[in-house]
Amino acid sequence: MEKYLPNEVLIINADSMYVHENELTPHDDFQSFKKIIIADGISKIGDMAFNDCQNLERVGFPDSLLKIGEWAFRNCTSLTDVVIPEGVIKIGKGAFQGCKNLTNAVIPDSVIEIGDMAFRWCFRLKSVVIPNAITQIRDETFSSCENLENIVIPDSVVEIGSQAFNACNLLSNVIIPGSVTKIQEAAFAGCESLTSIVIPAGVTEIEQFTFGGCKHLEKVIIPNSVTKIWDEAFIDCLCEQQIADKFAHIFEYEEKEEYDDEEEDEW
Repeated sequence: MEKYLPNEVLIINADSMYVHENELTPHDDFQSFKKIIIADGISKIGDMAFNDCQNLERVGFPDSLLKIGEWAFRNCTSLTDVVIPEGVIKIGKGAFQGCKNLTNAVIPDSVIEIGDMAFRWCFRLKSVVIPNAITQIRDETFSSCENLENIVIPDSVVEIGSQAFNACNLLSNVIIPGSVTKIQEAAFAGCESLTSIVIPAGVTEIEQFTFGGCKHLEKVIIPNSVTKIWDEAFIDCLCEQQIADKFAHIFEYEEKEEYDDEEEDEW
């Protein structure tokens, strides 16, 4: 049974009407509470369980928790601090997207997967330590985390997804481990405070806009393993012309679409 306590606190037990087969499911009742405590015995927070709960300030997670579903806490704009317990293995797509006042997120080493856009638009998030079991930082995982200053990427990561750290304006220091072999398009685009970067030796291609708009980026170390650099990979960076001159022999130019004026007029 669920318990209603004073000061807008809700305790959800495993036998609650909100829980089905150990999975906590969405309900309009959650909208009014400032603090929710999820009791032991619940193993999954279901997709969209607390979506748009804009009054929610704090969540207590159980040790039994294994998975946080897709969009589970999307747009919980009053949420400021999240401590995910050891034992959780998956954080779903967009789980904390739009939690614009979230400043601290503790992710345990038990997590092996963080979904696309999981922390996108968490504007106040300042630092993140990515668990050692993560092999891929997925698309837009931390996109537009404008106050993110520090990120620790472990040696387990082999791929950094498209726009993974796009528009992290205050991110000034990133160490990409040697385990990384692929950095996708626009992964660090718009990281305006980034001044230097070392590309790992296993990377073979620097894709379009990977560091585009990193306007203070002036020092880049590119290994011999890189055989292709797209022409706008470093667009609007301090180092743009220097790289274009030094690596012209491996530059790849994207074909621009041509339009027939007559056909356009007819349209």
